[in-house]
Amino acid sequence: MDVAAEFVSLLMTILEYFNEIVHLRGSLSVQIYNTISGLMRWLPGPHKKILKLLQKLLDFAEIRIKEHRENLDPSSPRDYIDSFLIEMGEKENKDSGFELSNLCVCTLDLFAAGTETTTTTLHWGLLYIIYYPEIQVLSRLR
Repeated sequence: MDVAAEFVSLLMTILEYFNEIVHLRGSLSVQIYNTISGLMRWLPGPHKKILKLLQKLLDFAEIRIKEHRENLDPSSPRDYIDSFLIEMGEKENKDSGFELSNLCVCTLDLFAAGTETTTTTLHWGLLYIIYYPEIQVLSRLR
């Protein structure tokens, strides 16, 4: 499998996890979990699957962060993870918020936000083209 196909496969898996989490968040047991999490920890239900999916996503982020840490060049940060690692330095400082667990969560937040924004923009663009057929004709001509 080439690198591009592997990347697309990995991206699709991550997107499936995010979609499943969003779908499960609407279930009654998850809403109850948000209210009385102490009791719900001991009961089966979809909330358990969400926690497993979130852990898989966090594990993925940790792997990527370890790769970034191995190839880190402090004089030339490539992205958010590199900048965070440079700022964090050698020691994690829990008081300042520069710790690996925070980096994992922030990375997933940025990924989810970017994915949601792109999806919403594409949906609205397609709806706009469907609602205004003359725009569709103009876009075909260009």
